Amino acid sequence: MKEKIRDVRILAITEEGYDAGFKLAGCITRKVKDERELTKLLEKIIEDESYGIVLVEESLYRKIDEKRRKKFDESSFPLIISLSLKTQEKISPEEYLRELTRRTIGYSLRIK
Repeated sequence: MKEKIRDVRILAITEEGYDAGFKLAGCITRKVKDERELTKLLEKIIEDESYGIVLVEESLYRKIDEKRRKKFDESSFPLIISLSLKTQEKISPEEYLRELTRRTIGYSLRIK
């Protein structure tokens, strides 16, 4: 029997005003006001498996209690990736990509 290929739609969960670029890139977007709304939405998404990749605003994601965040981080489908949309600290693009890659795949890569 042939295995069904999952639909790998990308969802970007952002706060108000950060969704336009994701829409232009072809992502589906949802806006949340706080970490409570984010938690409820992530629980629903993991349960119904409607998205393959979920991009989440890192500042909101960090506010979720550690136990729930660990559950989300360990999810293999969908893959949940936190992104810093509000760059408050000055870090190089290379360092940002290195840290993002390390969190996503578990390995630190050297970028030349």
